[in-house]
Amino acid sequence: MTLVCESAHAGSARAARPAPGARVLDVGCGAGGFLDLVRASGWTAVGVDFDPEAVKTARARGLDVHVGDIGRLDGEPGTFDAISFNHVIEHLFSPGKAINQAFRLLRPGGAIHLELPNVDAVGLEVFGEDWRGLEPPRHLVLPSRGALEAALVEAGFERLRFIPIDAWRAMVEASQEIRGRRLGEGHDLPVTAVRPERRNDQRAEFFALTARRPL
Repeated sequence: MTLVCESAHAGSARAARPAPGARVLDVGCGAGGFLDLVRASGWTAVGVDFDPEAVKTARARGLDVHVGDIGRLDGEPGTFDAISFNHVIEHLFSPGKAINQAFRLLRPGGAIHLELPNVDAVGLEVFGEDWRGLEPPRHLVLPSRGALEAALVEAGFERLRFIPIDAWRAMVEASQEIRGRRLGEGHDLPVTAVRPERRNDQRAEFFALTARRPL
């Protein structure tokens, strides 16, 4: 699942064309896989993560990574050109607070990228409590697209963009595995039996939101 989720995230980094000295912050960077891609694309890469072992691994790769959350960098207002929350928002007690902190850390014109499971996904309707995107108790909240857009606007962001992420087959397989552990084998549904006939991007299994701090 992680590889599926990170593919769009990594793709957005490769597509970016940073100016000399441009800096990107990855919140919840783990061992630094995304930061490696960022650095290879020409960005100055910085990360934060709560896991000391992950941070240790990232530092061993020569990455600038710190233990903690985005608040760890509150002393650097207006110094980042992009900030990424790749499957991090759902692990936070106060997503709105983190979005406000990101706004302060970004330079004028800087971009924020949020990626997370979609509570409007077809998979949640089909699998209910067994849907892979719920992940209790690791996921503390699952904000809807509307709630996140409102939080971004309230923080001061503009130029919001919604990006659906199609991970249907992987999510079905993972959700079937969860259902099998709960109910026993024999409760699987063939992927084709539950696949929506008509694609609706609003109901993709994951989505990303991007926005910019005004110039």
